[in-house]
Amino acid sequence: MYALRSTIVIPTESLDHYCSNRGLRPVNFIKADVEGYELELLHGAERILREDRPRLFLECVDGYHGKVSLERVLAMLRDLDYEGFSFPKERMRPLSDFRVGYHQWKPFTERWNIDFAFFPKECDSAIRLVQAA
Repeated sequence: MYALRSTIVIPTESLDHYCSNRGLRPVNFIKADVEGYELELLHGAERILREDRPRLFLECVDGYHGKVSLERVLAMLRDLDYEGFSFPKERMRPLSDFRVGYHQWKPFTERWNIDFAFFPKECDSAIRLVQAA
């Protein structure tokens, strides 16, 4: 067994601040796997999400580390006028087909689904892509 002997302080910076300070705008795409910190990521990128309207690909598990609420993540993105999609059985489907209690109930089974894509609602090509599937 290992005992914690010291604390390491790791500085963090919001995505809005990081990209703006380095001239990395506009942002067109965000891919993130932040281990339960999805809401913090989105809050720290709210200006980018409102102004640049990037496409998003997020890995998100409800209740991961007792932290993230998938419903809160989805609600925030809906409020920002993003359309969401999930990938059951490796097929892109609208979030209206996704159910936390079904798709995230048994980890690593055929129905386990943790990957999500989000497109600004004005990006109608994503909707056409799903309708063609």
